[in-house]
Order: sequence, then C-alpha cells, then structure tokens
Amino acid sequence: MISHCPAGLSVIMIGQNEAHILCQTLPPLQKLADEIIYVDTGSTDESCAIAQAHGAKLFHHTWQHNFSLAKNQAIEQARFRWLLSVDCDEELVLDAVAKPLVAEIIEDTEHPAFKLTIDNIGSNGQLAQRMEAYRLFQNSPKIRFHNPVHESIGDSLMTHWPTFKVPSRRLRLLHHGYSDGERNRHKIVRNLDLLSRWVEHHPNNPYALYKLGSNLHHLGRTREGLAYLERSVHILMQDPKRGTHAYYLELLSSYADCLNRCGRTQEAAHLQQQLDNLSGQ
Repeated sequence: MISHCPAGLSVIMIGQNEAHILCQTLPPLQKLADEIIYVDTGSTDESCAIAQAHGAKLFHHTWQHNFSLAKNQAIEQARFRWLLSVDCDEELVLDAVAKPLVAEIIEDTEHPAFKLTIDNIGSNGQLAQRMEAYRLFQNSPKIRFHNPVHESIGDSLMTHWPTFKVPSRRLRLLHHGYSDGERNRHKIVRNLDLLSRWVEHHPNNPYALYKLGSNLHHLGRTREGLAYLERSVHILMQDPKRGTHAYYLELLSSYADCLNRCGRTQEAAHLQQQLDNLSGQ
C-alpha cells in the first residue's frame, strides 16, 4: 500500500488573483472531488472568497517564487488517498467517463500515479495542443513536486518507482490559459525570470533547459530558445531512460519546430520522422 489515507479524491490548487476564471473551473471539481484544497499565494482580488463559495478549504502561503513549495503545501493539507493537481485556469471535463473512472481509481492502492490529458485551448477557442501530464497521484510522503516553475512529480516517481511506466486514464482538463493572449504573455514573461534563475543554478537540467528554450520560442526569441533546446536534447540523448520522461516527445517537437523556423529544414524533417515513428509505437 502506497498511501494510508482513506479512499477518496482531494483536488489541490494554488493561485493568485485568479478570480476571472475560478467561477468557471471550480464547479466541475465540486461535483467530482471529496474535497478541494486551495492555497492562495497573495491574491488582492476575490479569489479567496470565490474559492470558499465553491466549497474549497482555504489556506495561505507566502509566495517564495517557487511553485513546488506552494503545491507541496497543498498536499500537506489533503486528507484523501488520491490527489488531482489542477491549475486555476484548467477545467475538468465531466463526461460520461469521469465519475465512474474516479470511483474506480480512488480504490486503487497499487499504482503511484496516472497520466491524464490536457487540451490547450487557443485564442480562437479551438484545440491548440494536446499533451499528457502526471496530475493524478497517491497521497504519499514519497511523492512531492519538484522544480521552482513547471512543477512536476516526475522526479519523485523516477526516484521511488524507477521501472514504473505511468499509465494513462481517460480524464481530461481543458487549459484556458492560452485563450487570453495578454494574460498568457504575462505568465510567460514571469516564468522566464524563474526559468532563467533555475538554469543558472542547474545548467545541466534537461527539463529546465527545455522549458526555458520553449518559453523563449513562444516569445519570438526562437534562435535563443534553440540553443537551450539543443542542450536539453543533447543531455537527454545520453540517458538510456529518456523515453520514460513525460516531456520527451514535447521537447523533440519543440526542437523540430525551432530548427525549421531557423532554416535548418533538413534536420527538422529528419527529427520529425523520428517523432512520427516514436508516436506510432
């Protein structure tokens, strides 16, 4: 048994000044979760009141420029066996699958984590990108978030369950963060500062390099971004377990796009062929 907590689902969220979106994203979670843990990192709007109005348990955490610290604070407050990590601008899809699937998952005592689908919605309201992420996991002291930004439980899983291949479950989140261009740009600029500090202190961390390169690319600084993506790919290629990293295919896709935009079209085409082969496995 991985967790000794009672069967159930705790949603964990952190936020600051998210009043504009919480009324949309909290109601589906209310219908599915046994509790919602909301850790506020210094809101000056109505975020806290809205969270409580939707049944969330409210806690406060002084912002220390580290998303993992705040997320781990939320874990500490959660009571139930399974945790669902949701960002404030992510909306759970309550389709016919969701409730029976969660009812099955919360009884599971063997799997440490599952992947779920995140659909990034663009400014035109259409699907811009689909990805998977480790967002559903057991409430265990062995599982905590790492990284100051783009926080993930991946390091915990690799440390304690190195041979475990995380399976997917058919739960889906709609990420609305890209639908508001100005807010999205503000978040990218904010994250760029955190990522730059992270890479400065951990220059050989492939995930940090990937995220910094990807953010620079999204800001139109593609040639700068390409240098970081190349370093990330080079480091990961030395890792025989590179395929187990959740971000591996996303990294290669971003790298191929940057290569193409920088005129290195033959390299981009070769990499895209590799991606197609990997995706078909």
